Amino acid sequence: MPTKHSKWSASSRKSEKGAKGGLGNGKRLGRGRRNGVTKGAQLVSQEDVAVERTTMLLERQAKLDQIMDTHDTMVREVFHLEKFVTLIEYNPTIAKQDNSIVFQKYKSDYDLLEKASTSAGPSRTTRRAHIERVQNL
Repeated sequence: MPTKHSKWSASSRKSEKGAKGGLGNGKRLGRGRRNGVTKGAQLVSQEDVAVERTTMLLERQAKLDQIMDTHDTMVREVFHLEKFVTLIEYNPTIAKQDNSIVFQKYKSDYDLLEKASTSAGPSRTTRRAHIERVQNL
């Protein structure tokens, strides 16, 4: 009994397709592309691309600002917990205004941009490099 990978099944498929090896009347049937353009596709102007790029950039910038603000709030809460032990007297609006030297030094240990830039690099890393990265976090 022949398997699907044997030469017998390949020859039987050829006979089903016909002499030229194609389907139907010999025309090539593809995905409807010619020179990389899909049939019926509308051309996109440079102006549309620029508008879409600007929109995406503004959305991502807003998301980044939100992430940075949330991170800053969390760092301030942790700072307050470590220095004052309790959150009973914690006021987020007053904490956002705190730019003391002690807080700036504490915040520098939790800098997101510094952490992100050091993790960029080759996609393949050694086990030792991975362990060092985890310990740095």
